[in-house]
Amino acid sequence: LEVKLRAPDPDFAWKLAWGDAVMVSPKSAESNRNTPIGTGPYRFIEWRAGDRVVLQRTENYWGEPPYFDRVEFRFIADPNAALIALLSGRVDGFANFPAPERLDSLRTDERFQIIEGSTEGEVIMALNHAYAPFDDRELRCALSAALSRRDIIDGAMYGFGIPIGSHFSPHSEGFINLAHTTTQADIANARALLEARNEKLTIDLTLPPPSYARRSGEIIAAQLDALGVSVRLRPIAWGEWLERVFKQRQYQATIIAHTEPRDFDIYARNNYYFNYKDEAFQALYQTWQRSLDANERTRLLETMQRQLNEACANVFLFQLPKLGAWRVALAGMWRDAPLQATMARTIHEHN
Repeated sequence: LEVKLRAPDPDFAWKLAWGDAVMVSPKSAESNRNTPIGTGPYRFIEWRAGDRVVLQRTENYWGEPPYFDRVEFRFIADPNAALIALLSGRVDGFANFPAPERLDSLRTDERFQIIEGSTEGEVIMALNHAYAPFDDRELRCALSAALSRRDIIDGAMYGFGIPIGSHFSPHSEGFINLAHTTTQADIANARALLEARNEKLTIDLTLPPPSYARRSGEIIAAQLDALGVSVRLRPIAWGEWLERVFKQRQYQATIIAHTEPRDFDIYARNNYYFNYKDEAFQALYQTWQRSLDANERTRLLETMQRQLNEACANVFLFQLPKLGAWRVALAGMWRDAPLQATMARTIHEHN
């Protein structure tokens, strides 16, 4: 396959690695949503909505055959049910274990290995710049300065995760560590800025279902309450979040993990859901896109990270960890998650 681009694209290889970038037959394209064909080491067998996806080894696969004859992906959102499924042997492992509070108990069980890796997921308190008071940089920075990231990580993730100071994953090329600008809660400065506004501040904080969002929201509400800021927590379902927050942008603030790889480009979009519009940042991003010089691209990445940090474009909280828990006999599971994928082809058993 030879691809010719109309313009330089530094992220082209990343885009090819997405699940969207696959070849499909025109004959099966319309039905792929429910009954995909698959051209890889495994072929599709069954999908039970909300329960599981079943794959079977492709016997005539052109490459090295996978280890297992059959693979099942189960959907188990409830943390207690996930733990029971693992302990009982109903599942062999979780690429992303949903209950960080239970990992310590699993560490003492010799049947399992616990692996902490990294993801592309920047957990942020996203702010809607189209509405007051989040159109005010000083106010955004005051709220950011008032929050203790370590307390949020300890309370919401039971200590797993690392603070971040911009929208860029720590394991990515070009990363600069700006966490020192956000890790020390500056209550005095934040209170002074808020008192200068001479108004009582109340924030609606919309929370989607993931536990990291709900728990972080409760901790942030308590921290801001100590500052004299009232936070109304609005827990909603995923469908409502996508419609009301992401599409209609009818919200003040929300907590979400942006797990797409290298997605700092969202701050260069005028129509993205937090309504952040900065012509200087857009110019930097466009220059980075066009550049063919690796050193210049790195410099531009560093500049963009600093600009998002200094603008307090959002409240950057922590990098979502990849918490793996699986049988000790399993090998080939990914430690880190540079992509939103679990590569069944690489998984095998060892003695």
